[in-house]
Amino acid sequence: MTIFSDNITVTFNSIIQRILREAHAAYQKYGYDLHVTSGNSGEHGANSLHYHNRALDLRIKHLKPEHVSLILADTQTALGKAYQVVLEKDHFHVEFDPKP
Repeated sequence: MTIFSDNITVTFNSIIQRILREAHAAYQKYGYDLHVTSGNSGEHGANSLHYHNRALDLRIKHLKPEHVSLILADTQTALGKAYQVVLEKDHFHVEFDPKP
C-alpha cells in the first residue's frame, strides 16, 4: 500500500510511477508501508525536480534505523543510475536526474 500525506500534489507520469513501484517493493520487503510526503507541491529549492514531476519525498520516521540504509540501497539498485535516492534528515528524496 502507498499512502499519500495530506495536501500533496503528485503528477503520475512514468518517472513517478517507477519511483513508486520500486520504492514500494523495497519498503514492503522489510514490512513497511510507503508514505509519500511530497510530490510537486510544497516548498523546495528554485531548481527542484519536484516542480518538474521528477522527484518524490518518502517518509522514513516509521522505519527501524537498521532498515533505512537497506531500503535506500534496494530502491537505488532497482531504479538504476538515472535516479538518485538521497537520505535527508527526515525522509528519502528520490529523483530522476540522468547524468551523462
